[in-house]
Amino acid sequence: MRNPQNVTIVLLTITAAILAAILAGAWSDRPAMAAYSSVSKGDYILVPYQWSDALDFMIVIDVAAHRMNVYVPNKTTKALDLGPQVDLERVFSADN
Repeated sequence: MRNPQNVTIVLLTITAAILAAILAGAWSDRPAMAAYSSVSKGDYILVPYQWSDALDFMIVIDVAAHRMNVYVPNKTTKALDLGPQVDLERVFSADN
């Protein structure tokens, strides 16, 4: 193993294996499913939500104000329309 040609062959084989794994990962690109991760930084939590194949929502939770807003994409105006607003403090206090 002290031969420089052997060391070069081993390094090239390892490099080829890494590149083949990257290439295989690029070919096995799968489309996103309905489960999305939420983004929670600071006072807002953003959750993209897929109701069906044709309907998506964007849910924004304002932690400081205890409110949840639901936005629906409007394809004709290419904007987000504000859907129902929920007062989370009132909803969760109803359980008591």
